[in-house]
Amino acid sequence: MKKQVLVTVDRGETRVAMLEASGDPSAPSKSRSRSRGRAKRHEVPAGYRVAEIYFERRGGRSIVGNIYKGRVDNVLAGLEAAFVDIGLDKNGFLHVDEIVLPGVEQAKRGRGSGPRITDLLKPGHLNQDLARYELHRVWVVEATLKPGTSHIYSKRVFYIDEDSWAIVATDKYDGRGELWRYAEQHNENWYNVPMFFGTIEVHNDLQSGRYIAMGLRSEEKLIYEPLKRTPGDYTPANLRGVGTR
Repeated sequence: MKKQVLVTVDRGETRVAMLEASGDPSAPSKSRSRSRGRAKRHEVPAGYRVAEIYFERRGGRSIVGNIYKGRVDNVLAGLEAAFVDIGLDKNGFLHVDEIVLPGVEQAKRGRGSGPRITDLLKPGHLNQDLARYELHRVWVVEATLKPGTSHIYSKRVFYIDEDSWAIVATDKYDGRGELWRYAEQHNENWYNVPMFFGTIEVHNDLQSGRYIAMGLRSEEKLIYEPLKRTPGDYTPANLRGVGTR
């Protein structure tokens, strides 16, 4: 697999294209440009295709994918991670699985290597020594009950992460307009997929003092496994057999 990088820059935008070619493409030629006023058109070399393309606009600069020289500011032993000062407003988050040592092959880890569920769940709330919170810009969406309709919640306020569009927290109000329940979604970047996905979802009842936590999979041994399913796998009897209480 042969690769090339094509970069175009102007005053308002930077564009980067990753080009790939399988087999033996023709010798890559210099990208040609034809000017008409200020516009330019760049051609992909023969035999190559565009695999990835990135845009960075003025005023919306991305920091994802950049290389930084940082200094470890804080180590979280419970999360097997560290906060790294990279010279920006917020520290970077570095998990042990993302550390690459030249010449050292890292064993791939899956579920089963995380904290035990009994260590995560504590009376009244999650174990805060194993939870991590950071400041993020969010969109705040307030949903109120439509007149003439009924629902257990008179209002809900959703906090949507600006980067991932994931709902990271929700305030839920009862019929009296008082805060009744609060939910938070603990998310994680799965770089090997890649995707941004929730791990633990916690719903707290502030009036009764109880809570429920869902998505507790830290003790499972596998994250992904190629499975071939048949309709028989989804019968009531089979599902009862694979379920856990």
